[in-house]
Amino acid sequence: MGTYLISVTAVVCLGVLLDIILPDGQMNKYVRSVFSLIVVLVLIAPLPQLLKKPLNFEIGIDDTIGDVIDDEFADSLNRYALTQKSIELQSVLMSEGIDATISAERKNGELKIYVKINTEVLSGNDRNIILERTLILTERKFGVNRENISVSWSGDGS
Repeated sequence: MGTYLISVTAVVCLGVLLDIILPDGQMNKYVRSVFSLIVVLVLIAPLPQLLKKPLNFEIGIDDTIGDVIDDEFADSLNRYALTQKSIELQSVLMSEGIDATISAERKNGELKIYVKINTEVLSGNDRNIILERTLILTERKFGVNRENISVSWSGDGS
């Protein structure tokens, strides 16, 4: 840290000395510009050590950061869309008299839909009607095949 302060002080003193010695005019303007760049480089020289990386003046963009951000943003949008579709399906089922809880997720690239029906059913025939209606509405809303839809009934573990 001591050497850094000494080098900054020396560069500033050299700049003041050059400003005094050089006459006014075009040359003074160019020397000041070049010297300003040198001062900036001296001031930022310790930053790579603080960041534990070598100083690299190559101009380029690291695409991996953008890819990670894009992937996270896309995942976030997909989760939001699935949540919205789940809410919409729940509303449609409720309008049909079917009280259900819906969740959706992607597993190994496939969309899986989980429907838990909370409506009490008195007969087996009513249960089949509710099941079939739920499967049809879920297929339409999410655009998935029946094998990707899991329907269970509250209270009976099926």
